[in-house]
Amino acid sequence: MEAEQERKQRNEENKKNAKAKSDKKKEKAKEGKDEADTTKDTDDDDDESDKDTDKKGKKERESEKEKERQKEKEREKEKEKEREKAAAAAKSRKRTPTIMLQFGRRTNEFFSLDFAHPFSPIQAFSIALSALHSKFGVD
Repeated sequence: MEAEQERKQRNEENKKNAKAKSDKKKEKAKEGKDEADTTKDTDDDDDESDKDTDKKGKKERESEKEKERQKEKEREKEKEKEREKAAAAAKSRKRTPTIMLQFGRRTNEFFSLDFAHPFSPIQAFSIALSALHSKFGVD
């Protein structure tokens, strides 16, 4: 923002200087003095200094643009990290229900018992026996 303001001020100053120079030339032409050759040399010097300031201004603008690009890249990297964190959190929340204990009768004489990690074989068998015991009363 400050660089833009400085650039605008320089442009305005350059315009004022150019207008003042043209006004001086017109006055000298009216007076009949032929000093165009001498003013040409000074105008060339002024033009070169204007070009130098323009080059500096361009360099400043380019450096500012480069800084903005770097900031934008940093913002994108931060956003990507946030997305990755959110995705990891979503994966940890998405848990499918798992069957840890399953007990059933295959035939009149055969039973099946499936169990998973939190249960030991003795715990699973004791739960199955307690369930079987209540079912025998029903039969």
